[in-house]
Parts: sequence; structure tokens; C-alpha cells
Amino acid sequence: MGTGLSLTTLLNIVPFVVERRVLAVALGGVTQLRILGGAVGVSIATNLLNNTTKNQLAKQLSADVLARILRDVSSVRTLSSADQSIVHAAFAEGFHKQLAMMLGFCAAEVIALALMWEWPMRRLA
Repeated sequence: MGTGLSLTTLLNIVPFVVERRVLAVALGGVTQLRILGGAVGVSIATNLLNNTTKNQLAKQLSADVLARILRDVSSVRTLSSADQSIVHAAFAEGFHKQLAMMLGFCAAEVIALALMWEWPMRRLA
């Protein structure tokens, strides 16, 4: 919700708030920051998942089993059902942290969208 509303609003309003001679630069900047933000978000989410699973599994599995899982997740199938449950729980906790991070980013985008509000409203006709 936050991403869709703020991105659409930003892309639609830029032509009305910048001079025509710098419009290409402004829209290019918006696009570049969007891509950069996505890359940073993916990096943070990946680190959250990896660090959470490593920390959880290091306490409960041997180092060689942990290394095998981190190298190839499909090797989980070779573990006992009890160990598979441990691995699934660790990945679920990492995924939960990723979702919390995304919720935080979406909340920040809704706040940024609210900061774009103008009163009186701008007429675009």
C-alpha cells in the first residue's frame, strides 16, 4: 500500500513541480533512487535471513551440517525429521524478520506520502 501510493504519486507529480528543462533529470533521479532503494532493501532482507538462520542453527546443529545447509538448502531433506523442524523454524524466524523489515519500510513510505500532502491542494489542470 505504501509503495504503490507513494511511487505513483511521486511519478505523477514530478512533471508539475520541476521545470521542464530538468524534467528528464528529475524523473531519472526518481527511477535511480527507486532501484537503489530496492537493492538496499534486498540486501538488508538477505542479511536478516542469513544471520538469523545461522545464529539459530549454530546453537542446535553441528558445524558441518550447518555448512552443508548454507551451501545447499535442499540438503535439509537428508536430515532427520527433528532436525528438519529445527531448520524450518530457523528459516521461519528469518522470514518473520524480513516481513517486519518490509512493514517498517512500508510505514515509512506512508509517512513520506503524508509529507507530500499540500494544502491547499495543487490543481493540475
